[in-house]
Amino acid sequence: MPARQAGSYYRVSGGWGVRWYEDGGRRYQSGFESKSAARDYFAKVVKPRLDGIPSAPDPLTLREFSERFLTRYESIRTPASVQTLRWRLARPLEAFGDAKLDELRVGEVAAWEASLPPRFRHSVMRAFRQVCAAAVEWGYLASNPAKTGANPAPSVIEKEIRGRRAGRGDGAAVRRCRGGVGLVLLAPVGTSRPGTS
Repeated sequence: MPARQAGSYYRVSGGWGVRWYEDGGRRYQSGFESKSAARDYFAKVVKPRLDGIPSAPDPLTLREFSERFLTRYESIRTPASVQTLRWRLARPLEAFGDAKLDELRVGEVAAWEASLPPRFRHSVMRAFRQVCAAAVEWGYLASNPAKTGANPAPSVIEKEIRGRRAGRGDGAAVRRCRGGVGLVLLAPVGTSRPGTS
């Protein structure tokens, strides 16, 4: 088994350099301000390449990655789904759009999540988690910073309205879920259908 390379560090007029063997020849890189900077370069750039580990992709901002993700998403989903995802990502992009993906921290995301209105929190965080999960899967992130704990769906608020509605004289109750969505008409017990006795 060949010896593992650690790089050889040397002084130059402008600072420090590092040299190593690769592909049968000696390679050089100089212009580092300190020996530590040269070591960091060797450890993060050269050594993984020598060990056969693919280099990490260029760091992207959340906004740049979101556009890549949405381009892929558009090819497999309906336009309505894409539009919904774009709408839900507007808040995370406003807050973290210019941050590099690897600079996103769970604590910062959790603090921001707490500031979201309750009625939007679940769907916005679900979209944010979806994009960050893709970044993990595609190798841009090591872990999902949007996984801040439980993301419970908001409870449905039901209101019951009793009494007569315009055009109905039978005293039926109407249940209305949040925002008037999902109206259900409940007839009082013991009534018959209209037109029958």
